[in-house]
Amino acid sequence: MTTKVRTHVLLSKKLLDEIDALVGERKRSQYIEQALQERVQQDDLLAIMERIASTDPPEGDPPEWNTPEGVAKWVRDLRREESGRTRRLAQLQPNESVIS
Repeated sequence: MTTKVRTHVLLSKKLLDEIDALVGERKRSQYIEQALQERVQQDDLLAIMERIASTDPPEGDPPEWNTPEGVAKWVRDLRREESGRTRRLAQLQPNESVIS
């Protein structure tokens, strides 16, 4: 099990109210932790993509990255996956678990 530590962050009242409306007060930490995990993963992916874009592609890259159309399709698929996750979060009832 991952060790949990207490931290102090400042959030706007409006944002906190929106989070509570989505998941309830008792699930705030879980919701915020998952949101931050997803953001860190996105930032990591962006950093990798920036490194790839700044160098010549090595042998063995996915074939869809060889053409602008292939890259566009890959990005669309990634965005579709993200919008599906957003829809699932929107369907949660207050106090329902966010992490599956």
